Amino acid sequence: MRVSGYNTFYHNNNIKPTFTEYRDFVMNNNGRLDYRMDTCSFRHDIDFDRFAKFLGDKFPNLSDVEFVVHACSDGEEAYTYASAFDCVLGDRAKPLYPLTAKDLNPKCVELANNAVYKMRSYELDHAKFQLSGKVDDYYKLLEKGNCYELRTPSDKIKHLVKFAQGNIFNDIDNLKGHKTVLSARNFWQYLKSEDAILLAYKIAKKFDSTCMLVIGHCDKDAGIDEILTELHFREVPELNNVFVKTRDSLPSPGKLHLTYSARKLLQDFEYLHMSKFSKFMYNLAKFVI
Repeated sequence: MRVSGYNTFYHNNNIKPTFTEYRDFVMNNNGRLDYRMDTCSFRHDIDFDRFAKFLGDKFPNLSDVEFVVHACSDGEEAYTYASAFDCVLGDRAKPLYPLTAKDLNPKCVELANNAVYKMRSYELDHAKFQLSGKVDDYYKLLEKGNCYELRTPSDKIKHLVKFAQGNIFNDIDNLKGHKTVLSARNFWQYLKSEDAILLAYKIAKKFDSTCMLVIGHCDKDAGIDEILTELHFREVPELNNVFVKTRDSLPSPGKLHLTYSARKLLQDFEYLHMSKFSKFMYNLAKFVI
């Protein structure tokens, strides 16, 4: 599988994500690219209306569902979810609100709270299709330009999303892990290989078989879908990039088809989180063997 090149995983120079609209980047202390902040509304790698219907079918009672968006950037995709849920599910979606949307960068949170978006013609076309032609109900027109429109979420959805700063690595521990739907899209390729593998493992360890994870097309380019399959996730056949957890348990790190370094990383993580008694028994077993 693609993860076998552990030291170069997610660092393939041939992978060039093609996003539009909000574009920014963060450099690390060495002057190298750390991660990009690229987003748009109604990105084509998910059919948001079909996803909303699937969500409603999977969870007849949405009052128990926790929906969280991480790496939300300037908030365009969080509002895409909110408008699609309202359009497709109507009042049934009310227990989901406000959707929780977080980003590591405080600048993104500020932009998301301001929520003024330059929507290109193809974004508007996709929005019209996903929202049954009701774009004006969900996005108020501010200004028309050449091949774009400046819009902001209408009062109908402005209050349906709550933005905050947050680190997904830390926040995983705060999720319920039962009937949790996590959108973590199109940022995995910017993580170091060991961080990407560890994050996927932490999510899989936290989630039971009622949970879902939504990723992006560029995450598949980086091979994260194959890691998820190893961790008992399955992509929903009728939807792109939507994965359901198939069982509560996880395979032991030693049985995963990863490199030795990756397996060792996960084994160390498991050991670190053992109870003192479990560590004692583990070390005793190693000594006896």
